[in-house]
Amino acid sequence: MCDGLSVTVNDTAAALQVANTLADLRAITSSANNRIAYLLGVNAKYDNGPAIEYYWDAASTAADAPLSVVRPNDKTAAQSGRWVQVGP
Repeated sequence: MCDGLSVTVNDTAAALQVANTLADLRAITSSANNRIAYLLGVNAKYDNGPAIEYYWDAASTAADAPLSVVRPNDKTAAQSGRWVQVGP
């Protein structure tokens, strides 16, 4: 679906994921490497400036550090798999 400025992908197997909020990004369950996600806002869509780009790192066990490293809800702190921010 496209609302003019954003695209919503409802297929969790898709290579590109779009999350309106940080909670939405955490709700995207485990993915395969080479997947990309865009975060459109922190608490509400467009509330944090431009979209933030992430890549899926299936090997990462980095500490959750929003907005730079995001652990999905289906992973414990000890399990690998994180959304990692692209760039600074």
